[in-house]
Amino acid sequence: IGIKSDQCSIPNSQFSSEDSAHTNGLAIARCGSMLEKIAQSDQLESRLIDFASRIIELAGRLPKNFRARHIANQILRSGTAGASNYGEARGAESRADFIHKMRIVQKELNETNVWLRIILRSSLLPPELVVDIIAENKELARIASASIKTARTHGAVSDEN
Repeated sequence: IGIKSDQCSIPNSQFSSEDSAHTNGLAIARCGSMLEKIAQSDQLESRLIDFASRIIELAGRLPKNFRARHIANQILRSGTAGASNYGEARGAESRADFIHKMRIVQKELNETNVWLRIILRSSLLPPELVVDIIAENKELARIASASIKTARTHGAVSDEN
């Protein structure tokens, strides 16, 4: 997973033997929680990459005329931006930076949703090629929104302490 061993361990030399079992238990619990968050982040990033791949395929199926090319260019830009911006959010330098970058992910997904609906309404592609990707887009947007809300809530709690 890419976690350095010192991130999830506490040297026993810092604690007496009575404290060691309790401290190691806390470290293991903290490490488990951290690994779960990393696994969730990896899953979201993977979904965003899969979504971007689906957008690329969808754009390639659009008709080869002026109007469809315009939409293809727009949806390629917005539909692939979520994955790269999420990668940036994962490397954020602060909670505020994370929230800012996640809001960009959310905005790109929102824009992509509009382009997908335009494709659907304009009958540029059969509905069966578009409906599932719209559903995934909405789910990814909900996840991004929940992530922003969680980051804000945790930031407010941290600020109070």
